[in-house]
Amino acid sequence: MLTTVSQTILQLIEIFLHTLEKYEELNLSNYTNHDPNRLVIGDARNKDLSLKMEDLISQLKNPFDDLYFWIKKELYDLEAMQEAVLGRDSLD
Repeated sequence: MLTTVSQTILQLIEIFLHTLEKYEELNLSNYTNHDPNRLVIGDARNKDLSLKMEDLISQLKNPFDDLYFWIKKELYDLEAMQEAVLGRDSLD
Protein backbone atom coordinates (compact mmCIF):
# COMPACT_ATOMS: atom_id res chain seq x y z
CA MET A 1 0.00 0.00 0.00
CA LEU A 2 2.82 2.39 0.88
CA THR A 3 4.59 1.96 -2.42
CA THR A 4 1.49 2.30 -4.53
CA VAL A 5 0.59 5.60 -2.85
CA SER A 6 4.03 7.12 -3.39
CA GLN A 7 4.21 5.79 -6.95
CA THR A 8 0.76 7.20 -7.65
CA ILE A 9 1.81 10.61 -6.35
CA LEU A 10 4.91 10.60 -8.57
CA GLN A 11 2.81 9.60 -11.57
CA LEU A 12 0.33 12.40 -10.83
CA ILE A 13 3.16 14.94 -10.59
CA GLU A 14 4.53 13.70 -13.91
CA ILE A 15 1.10 13.95 -15.55
CA PHE A 16 0.64 17.45 -14.13
CA LEU A 17 3.99 18.66 -15.49
CA HIS A 18 3.30 17.20 -18.93
CA THR A 19 -0.17 18.74 -18.90
CA LEU A 20 1.35 22.09 -17.98
CA GLU A 21 3.75 21.81 -20.93
CA LYS A 22 0.90 20.93 -23.32
CA TYR A 23 -1.25 23.75 -21.98
CA GLU A 24 1.52 26.21 -22.62
CA GLU A 25 2.15 24.78 -26.07
CA LEU A 26 -1.48 24.83 -27.17
CA ASN A 27 -3.12 27.73 -25.33
CA LEU A 28 -0.54 30.21 -24.17
CA SER A 29 1.14 30.29 -27.55
CA ASN A 30 -2.05 31.91 -28.89
CA TYR A 31 -1.73 34.72 -26.36
CA THR A 32 1.92 35.30 -27.21
CA ASN A 33 1.25 35.45 -30.97
CA HIS A 34 3.03 32.12 -31.43
CA ASP A 35 6.33 33.57 -30.22
CA PRO A 36 8.17 30.60 -28.62
CA ASN A 37 10.59 32.95 -26.86
CA ARG A 38 7.78 34.30 -24.67
CA LEU A 39 6.84 30.89 -23.28
CA VAL A 40 8.11 29.80 -19.88
CA ILE A 41 8.40 26.03 -20.05
CA GLY A 42 8.60 25.67 -23.81
CA ASP A 43 11.06 28.52 -24.27
CA ALA A 44 13.65 27.47 -26.84
CA ARG A 45 16.33 29.39 -24.95
CA ASN A 46 15.52 27.66 -21.67
CA LYS A 47 15.57 23.93 -22.43
CA ASP A 48 17.10 23.33 -19.00
CA LEU A 49 13.79 23.99 -17.27
CA SER A 50 11.96 21.08 -18.87
CA LEU A 51 14.98 18.83 -18.29
CA LYS A 52 15.11 19.91 -14.64
CA MET A 53 11.40 19.15 -14.28
CA GLU A 54 11.90 15.65 -15.66
CA ASP A 55 14.93 15.20 -13.38
CA LEU A 56 12.89 16.35 -10.43
CA ILE A 57 10.35 13.59 -11.01
CA SER A 58 13.05 10.93 -11.06
CA GLN A 59 14.67 12.33 -7.90
CA LEU A 60 11.47 12.53 -5.90
CA LYS A 61 11.36 9.47 -3.72
CA ASN A 62 10.13 8.79 -0.25
CA PRO A 63 13.25 8.05 1.82
CA PHE A 64 11.21 5.87 4.16
CA ASP A 65 10.25 3.42 1.39
CA ASP A 66 13.62 1.63 1.56
CA LEU A 67 13.49 1.54 5.35
CA TYR A 68 9.92 0.21 5.31
CA PHE A 69 10.76 -2.64 2.95
CA TRP A 70 13.98 -3.47 4.78
CA ILE A 71 12.10 -3.77 8.11
CA LYS A 72 9.33 -5.78 6.44
CA LYS A 73 11.89 -8.21 5.01
CA GLU A 74 13.58 -8.57 8.38
CA LEU A 75 10.22 -9.33 10.02
CA TYR A 76 9.56 -12.05 7.43
CA ASP A 77 13.01 -13.50 8.14
CA LEU A 78 12.28 -13.54 11.87
CA GLU A 79 8.93 -15.22 11.31
CA ALA A 80 10.54 -17.84 9.11
CA MET A 81 13.21 -18.46 11.75
CA GLN A 82 10.54 -18.81 14.44
CA GLU A 83 8.56 -21.27 12.30
CA ALA A 84 11.72 -23.28 11.64
CA VAL A 85 12.51 -23.53 15.35
CA LEU A 86 8.91 -24.51 16.17
CA GLY A 87 8.95 -27.07 13.37
CA ARG A 88 12.20 -28.53 14.69
CA ASP A 89 10.78 -28.74 18.21
CA SER A 90 7.68 -30.54 16.97
CA LEU A 91 9.87 -33.23 15.35
CA ASP A 92 11.48 -34.13 18.69
